[in-house]
Amino acid sequence: MEREDLIRSLSAWRDGIDPATGATLASDHPAQRTDFLRVVCAALDALNAIAASGRSNAGRPWSPSEDGLLTQAHGAGMSIAELARAHERSPGAITARLVKLGLIEMPPGLRLRGPSAPHAGAPS
Repeated sequence: MEREDLIRSLSAWRDGIDPATGATLASDHPAQRTDFLRVVCAALDALNAIAASGRSNAGRPWSPSEDGLLTQAHGAGMSIAELARAHERSPGAITARLVKLGLIEMPPGLRLRGPSAPHAGAPS
């Protein structure tokens, strides 16, 4: 699900609307419970904070074309901060991706999610 679709659905739940049908939810519907609405509002706040941070790609998967652009820009000497701004991701995400692509050594203390082995053919 794309971020925009997620925000649209969460906003509908928050507003008491079934996002699938557009129908107003009954007051006894489970999505009208206070604990559910708190979670929905917190999720919306988190998504909006990401958008406001200038890191609109935060949490999104990396595409092969974005990996190619990152590899090319890194090879041209762009700094981690410059790469983070260009890709709208955090410096930590850029560093982790460069490690996963086998372009840099893993800095001390960095922990990667998922398989952390460099791609075939990358320096070890």
